[in-house]
Amino acid sequence: MRPKNILVTLGGGGNSAVTTTIVDALKSLKTLGLWIKVIGMDSSASQLAQDMESSVWGRFEFLDRAAKMEELMAWADMAISGGGTTCWEMAYMGCRISY
Repeated sequence: MRPKNILVTLGGGGNSAVTTTIVDALKSLKTLGLWIKVIGMDSSASQLAQDMESSVWGRFEFLDRAAKMEELMAWADMAISGGGTTCWEMAYMGCRISY
């Protein structure tokens, strides 16, 4: 099964440049029907966010922070995450993890 709902989170110390690189890589997939939620993008990445939200092949959603992380983990088929406790939480929620 190919993932359709992808969560990107690098934790509280997430680096905007790294997140932007990840988003660029996901953009290159050009897989129809993807829904990607990116947590922790700051204002320096706002142009990228605007470009991606208008994508015709998939949906990108950019969130400054997540109030209910457990709901996002339950929603995701796959996650790209920084290392740490979040990986254990996502495994518990049944999410495939790439870090």
